[in-house]
Amino acid sequence: RGVGVRRIDHYNLLAQDVGKIREFLPAALGSRVTEEIKLNDGSYGGCWFTVNNKSYDVAYTRDHTKERGRFHHVTYAVDQRAVSSSKPTRTSTRSSRHSSCMSTSRRAIVWKSPMPVRG
Repeated sequence: RGVGVRRIDHYNLLAQDVGKIREFLPAALGSRVTEEIKLNDGSYGGCWFTVNNKSYDVAYTRDHTKERGRFHHVTYAVDQRAVSSSKPTRTSTRSSRHSSCMSTSRRAIVWKSPMPVRG
């Protein structure tokens, strides 16, 4: 039967310099910063952006590895009827590098991967 996915809720990407992304997205796309994590050294640990009335559509968080262009997760908003439990349920695939999570409080499914996105 599957899950009633209505839309992509948000996605999270990893960046070496979140501050540069924080400057670029509003200038290039007209997005608004809705949340941010500013560290004691003045750099940014994370920044959340929106282009509509949601709290955020895309998030960038600091990547502590030397990799570039890594994907962290995507979250789908799902039809509430597809969720039968009032408690969050977590499931993992066989690979420890991938996991999925269904959260009834956010009514979302999250797909996470620390693997680099190569284009």
